[in-house]
Amino acid sequence: MTYNADQILQMNDALEEWFERGENLSAQLYQLAHERAEAEEITIHGFMRRQSLIEHLINRVFEVVPPDCSHASRLSLLDVTTFLQAFVINIYGAIDNLAQIWNVSSDPKDGNGRKFRRAAIGLRPSNDAFKATLPTETQEYLRQMAKWFKYLEDFRHALAHRIPLYIPPYTLNEDALNKATELRTQLDEQPYVPGALSSYYEQINRLGKFTPIIVHSLKDSPGTVYFHSQIICDYATVVELGEKMLAAVNTTSR
Repeated sequence: MTYNADQILQMNDALEEWFERGENLSAQLYQLAHERAEAEEITIHGFMRRQSLIEHLINRVFEVVPPDCSHASRLSLLDVTTFLQAFVINIYGAIDNLAQIWNVSSDPKDGNGRKFRRAAIGLRPSNDAFKATLPTETQEYLRQMAKWFKYLEDFRHALAHRIPLYIPPYTLNEDALNKATELRTQLDEQPYVPGALSSYYEQINRLGKFTPIIVHSLKDSPGTVYFHSQIICDYATVVELGEKMLAAVNTTSR
């Protein structure tokens, strides 16, 4: 088991806390949407719809492959991979929705006094001009998120443009890897025998251990991510940023 009992309890407690904060954020955003007609569509049908979907995806991941899972079937891994791919895309979209809520609510202008082009609206590190229109404390919060944005963009861009996200069915420690190499050498050196390849894969599966990680490229990736803890972190980041952006909107007059 990858996580110990205390870690699993901490994750469950964190989920409960952040779902509650997410519910409070939704209530406040709903109020904002009805006070500012220009923000209604992007708030309710953009951010809040994504938020509901993200929460559903988190629940499904934890149901299908729970943190104490020691073996996951191929079908379960395919389901959770699908959930995680949708999760990453909608986390990315939710951040853009928050930027758009600020844009329609406060009507910021660029350095030339013009409305921002759609491509310039965002909260990522590359959106410096747009972020400069936010309150100072919100800008500082976004600067502290630079590493998280780098991780998110790497996974989102790989998913959308290069290599889809993938959950390995097993991982091998050093001893198991050496044994797997021996088995492969034996397979390659012996004459063809019907069923030998299937037998090889069965032995590899027994050597390996399921680990709840997700990757994209095996050659060009920043590393593996333990997906249970990461999706809680990602959801918490979106909720906390939503709270910051809502506070910025509420304290800024048009």
